[in-house]
Amino acid sequence: MELTSYYTPTNDDYVFAEEDDFGFVYSSDKTKLLACTNADIVEYQVKEGTQIICENTFFMGEWCDNGLLIERIHLPNSLKVIDMSAFTNLPKLSYINIPRNVEIIKPTAFSGICSKVDVDVQSPYFRFVDGMLIDVRENLLLTYLGNDSVLEIPKDITSIAYAAFAGNKFLRNVTIPNTVTRIDAFAFCSCQLLETVTFENDSPLTDLESSLFFQCPSLRKVTLPDSIAKILSSVFQGCSSLKEVKLPRGLRTIDDLVFASCESLEHLEIPERVRSIGSYAFSLCTSLEKLTLPTSLETIGECAFTNCNALENVNLPYSLYQVGGGVFRGCMQLHVTSQSERFVMEDDMLIDKAEKTLLSYIGIDRYVKVPKEIERIASYAFADPSNYLDKIELPETLLYIGESAFEDSEIFTMTIPYRVKELPNSVFKNCKRLCEVNIDGDLTAIGNEAFSGCSAMKFFTIPETVKTIGDNAFYWCHQLIRIDIPPSVKRIGVEAFNSCSRLTEISLPDSVESLGDGAFAQCLRLEKIRLSAKLFELGPETFSECDELKEIIVPSGYEQKFKMMVGTELAGLVKS
Repeated sequence: MELTSYYTPTNDDYVFAEEDDFGFVYSSDKTKLLACTNADIVEYQVKEGTQIICENTFFMGEWCDNGLLIERIHLPNSLKVIDMSAFTNLPKLSYINIPRNVEIIKPTAFSGICSKVDVDVQSPYFRFVDGMLIDVRENLLLTYLGNDSVLEIPKDITSIAYAAFAGNKFLRNVTIPNTVTRIDAFAFCSCQLLETVTFENDSPLTDLESSLFFQCPSLRKVTLPDSIAKILSSVFQGCSSLKEVKLPRGLRTIDDLVFASCESLEHLEIPERVRSIGSYAFSLCTSLEKLTLPTSLETIGECAFTNCNALENVNLPYSLYQVGGGVFRGCMQLHVTSQSERFVMEDDMLIDKAEKTLLSYIGIDRYVKVPKEIERIASYAFADPSNYLDKIELPETLLYIGESAFEDSEIFTMTIPYRVKELPNSVFKNCKRLCEVNIDGDLTAIGNEAFSGCSAMKFFTIPETVKTIGDNAFYWCHQLIRIDIPPSVKRIGVEAFNSCSRLTEISLPDSVESLGDGAFAQCLRLEKIRLSAKLFELGPETFSECDELKEIIVPSGYEQKFKMMVGTELAGLVKS
């Protein structure tokens, strides 16, 4: 059953809500319990007439991160619906009842509690057996509240709900029967002690849903049924003890981040029918040494093998027709061979010849000259703090540079060819040695975080064709002494020059119409700034913590406008 407007609280429910003497908040018609504001109450009887326990009713925010002290909750016979996360984080709860008229209990309604649920024996909809709350209409295991270390899920169960076992602190071994046809996302996520998962033979499951075993750090071994065709995103992400996974013969898709941060995984045989490997699918598998790619493989996503620094050999099959940028980022020991005529290795650069794109660099040279036929640098192609690059020479044929192409690299100088029109987001982010970037062409945009964290850069000349400077574009360039903003610029983004602590003076040309919030915040030595007459947008924190600011110069006749824009604290600095 899907969440409906019938029991979703309206804005009026909250506006006209009433709080009782015990700190419980009800809608004005007394049919919905909206919230609890009393962290110290031990026992409570929900009022008769209440039909809905709303989402997050007992969640009191970070200030009550240890949970409420309540031990016993009594629900009325009038109750019909218990919404998602209604009883989240009640560690001391020892008793709660499910009245016979309750028709809907949403997944995660009881997450974070360890308690026996007393289901009315006359309920036609639910039962509670061995720590399992079950919706008998769908044979759906809604949630597991038990403390067993070994569990065999009953054979009458056909579905396991979203986050049904999430956060369980006791479970070590679980067996899933072949009657189960669906397991929803996050079902076993963050089960800290879970070590092994066994699927019975002849399982009909076809998909493993997203984040199914996400952050199960003790999980060591999983044998998947051959019926599985898709493993969706982040299923085993963060399973740092996982050493052995037998992938099913019928597998077709390994989605994004499936094995990300599986630090103990050493060997993996990918079945012959697999066609796609998603972005970051094996990122940070730092022990992975051997990997065989099947001849059926067609696509590999962006950064799929990022920082698999133990990986020694990969052979790209002939069947490949798409490979994402930075695919082998940080794989410094890797030797790549290719059966494909399209994807070739040239001087430690993986190149897509059909698209004239440099995809990934895995060498250890200090100087790299990109081949002259290259027109595109893919995202993350050179993004790696562990390489030794000082300088990259780009060809005049280059048209496009992908996001984060040089992020975290050790380069100290770069010339951007004249055909490149935009510097994309994060292109030089955290290039801590970067001192000089020369722009040969008519650049029109500097992307978000393009130079963020370039802490060695003292000077940068913005071309007179640039129209936008993105959010955080020069954030934390704390050695930047001077920046001249040309008359082509119309927009300067949020926190664009935040923490450029050596800037002393800024002059905005008349073209600037929008100055993002925090654009010059924490420019600790900034003394003077000139604003544009056309400026119509100025965030309240634009000059936050600019303690040395003495003058805000504005065009004559615009003093009152800008006094209102900068606020009362800075109004006295405005002059023409």
